[in-house]
Amino acid sequence: MEINKDQSEESKWWQTLALAVLVFQPLFFYRRHLFRLTSHIPFDIQTFHLPLSAFIERSVKENVWPFWNPLMYSGGPIHADMQAQLFYPFTWLAILANQWTGGTRLFYWLEWLIPLHMIIGGVAAYFMLKQFRCSALVCLFGATVFQIGAFFVSQAQHLGSICSAAWLPFVLLCLLHLARGFHSRWFGGLALSAAMSLLGGFPATAIVIVALSGFFCIALACTGMAKTRLFLFCAAGWLLAGGIAAIQLIPTLQLSSLSVASLRYKWRGNGGGMPWESLASFIWPNYYHIFSVGDRSLYTLPYEVTFMFTFCGHVTLVLIAMAPLFLRKSKLLVISVALFIICALWMIGENTPVYPVIFRRLPHFLQSSIYAEIALLGFSMFAATTGALVLAHFERNISRALLVILVAINSWNLIRLGANKPFNSYDGGYEVATASWDDGGRSMPAALSTFTQASKPALRISFLSESRGFLWSAPGLFNFHSADGDNPFLLLSYFNLRHTFSDDYEWSRKQFPRDLNSPWIRALNIGYIIDDAKAPNRQAADGFIESLPFQSFRIYKVKDPLPRFYLRTQLVVVRDEQEGLKVAKDPAFDPTQKAIVEGLKEDWQAADSAEGTTKVLTYENNRIELDVQTFVRSLLVTSEPFYPGWTATVDNRSADILRTNVAFRGIFLEPGRHHVVMRYFPSGLVLGLTISVLALVITLISLIRTANTEHCGKTQPSMK
Repeated sequence: MEINKDQSEESKWWQTLALAVLVFQPLFFYRRHLFRLTSHIPFDIQTFHLPLSAFIERSVKENVWPFWNPLMYSGGPIHADMQAQLFYPFTWLAILANQWTGGTRLFYWLEWLIPLHMIIGGVAAYFMLKQFRCSALVCLFGATVFQIGAFFVSQAQHLGSICSAAWLPFVLLCLLHLARGFHSRWFGGLALSAAMSLLGGFPATAIVIVALSGFFCIALACTGMAKTRLFLFCAAGWLLAGGIAAIQLIPTLQLSSLSVASLRYKWRGNGGGMPWESLASFIWPNYYHIFSVGDRSLYTLPYEVTFMFTFCGHVTLVLIAMAPLFLRKSKLLVISVALFIICALWMIGENTPVYPVIFRRLPHFLQSSIYAEIALLGFSMFAATTGALVLAHFERNISRALLVILVAINSWNLIRLGANKPFNSYDGGYEVATASWDDGGRSMPAALSTFTQASKPALRISFLSESRGFLWSAPGLFNFHSADGDNPFLLLSYFNLRHTFSDDYEWSRKQFPRDLNSPWIRALNIGYIIDDAKAPNRQAADGFIESLPFQSFRIYKVKDPLPRFYLRTQLVVVRDEQEGLKVAKDPAFDPTQKAIVEGLKEDWQAADSAEGTTKVLTYENNRIELDVQTFVRSLLVTSEPFYPGWTATVDNRSADILRTNVAFRGIFLEPGRHHVVMRYFPSGLVLGLTISVLALVITLISLIRTANTEHCGKTQPSMK
């Protein structure tokens, strides 16, 4: 069973039928979500991905570039957050579809991206298996196992991971063609599909695809099916892919170094991984009652259920068990089985004796980005290829009718045991999932919005717990300005500051205030604080908190919070962030009376008071315009995060932005009336855009070249 140079002759009718089935299966799998509107995909796609896409859509509607997001964690660069998928084409399909259908169904169209990428992955897997000289029905079998097998079924909530994973078969397909020799079209295809996996929005999945493509090249070379130059083709293809994705990668790398993502390696322990118990579901899907995760009397394990499902079909299980009988007959089967075993061990991760040793020796940036659990993608891929290759050996001994029945049973089995399970389906359609809640007859969060938007810009909200998880994790969905959020790219300086008045564990990106007494609550322009309705009523020592009458949660009004922009002359000058944090931690320091500032000139002399006024003229995502009147030399203090790319002008002259209060921006002003403008334009955007355009042009030229073949040598490598 060897790779075929030319596509083997196959009935067009059977191939058309197979491709039609691969399009139909994901739509049928999610029929309740897409057509009946009685279910929705839960968890992260709703509370994490939807708010990011909603902010991008809102920005475009307001004719503002979606670069800076002021709604979460007091502000942050959304363009640099890979998970927002700003530069991934399919995200814009969902946004445009929502606009064409009235602008109220964005979550519904994001859900469509899951089956769409299942179709992409399934069709790509089909054509990859065609290169193994498998018939249309055998290719359909294998593509089905990948398409509605363990990974896509269990990881539906992780939109970025699904989008990235769908391109793995395309990468492997291109490598199979390049194994025969260099061909510009397949090299361009490799670069483009690899770039799509990078832009898909989840670095851990892209890393797995990079590793699997490397393992695949090693396996082909070791079995004599490719020459070592395939490594060069693979590396060059990924390098070109990185160039195409440079517009995303450059800002993401910068953000990673300036956010808590840079510290994640300290918290990863031995690298994580799926529990050994997850392998039970490969044989018996519901052995540990993972389909009843809400019933603690049935599901008693402490593990997240989305990483407990490894089922790839009972027929696949039987075929994989029979694979050793045919290893001597097929080098491709040897490769597939070997990679299947490697991926199985990899996804178990730290629960094996080998993985922790390897993980601890990886560079810190890889330790922070890699997730052993995502190797489930390779597990599903090579379970599919192994099953298909074994089935191909039996095909000549069974009738086509029996083979059709076997393929149909496999599809029915995978859909029956994978669809409408807790990790991909909750009751209620997209409207239920995104509806506002009601509090004693008042529409929420509309009532809260009325309070916060009484000032310009709106007062921020904060939380003492996850009581209103959707609002806490997704303020952007409701257009709230929040001091809190839930994102792995939380700016490191802001994280460090919040940790000074929080008792949350060190690596938590929540960092809820320990109580209502911290003066930082007022300093962060927080007007309202939300807590669980069942939590005890809290009081602030100086009485600046007022409890409001709500039923579904406790809400506290902060009296006289500091505005976003104000003047200070009483300053504590520090050399760097670490010294600033020491001051911030000091109980004697009051940020409502003084400000911490870095880099101020030594000749600064404080005045007795900061007399003057500030007026906000414009407050947009990427632009802030103020009129400021000062009577003495003062520091314009803000609670807007400090980040590269922000520039300032005072009376149309460039001005330095000073790091203030550890995490924020400040501007030194002389006495007088001033017009202050702060603008955000991503540093490195022009460079990234230039690299991406050049790399994309090179790729497109490769794809449209008319030459049939271009080889790096005079002879083809042996495929035996």
